[in-house]
Amino acid sequence: MGKQHIVTNDTFQQAFDTLSRVDSVAVDLETNSLTPHIANPLIVGISMSAMVGGEIEDYYFPIAHVVGETLEANKLCGLKSLLALPIPQIYWNS
Repeated sequence: MGKQHIVTNDTFQQAFDTLSRVDSVAVDLETNSLTPHIANPLIVGISMSAMVGGEIEDYYFPIAHVVGETLEANKLCGLKSLLALPIPQIYWNS
């Protein structure tokens, strides 16, 4: 198993720099419900995984948590630019 990172406001730039250099990325949306097709879920986080230095690294970006740290609004613009990179992206549950 590779490294797992919960991205904070303090570690966002490091995660951004790492993910902006990868060849492809897997993206998953996290909601506040286990049954998003039945409930009216909110997206509370975005997970991204990529091969970094020969091993898989996972990054979780908390974007709408009620408890714990949520990324500042200006970080969401950076996250948007990561999702717009011209690299293959594999989406799961998105």
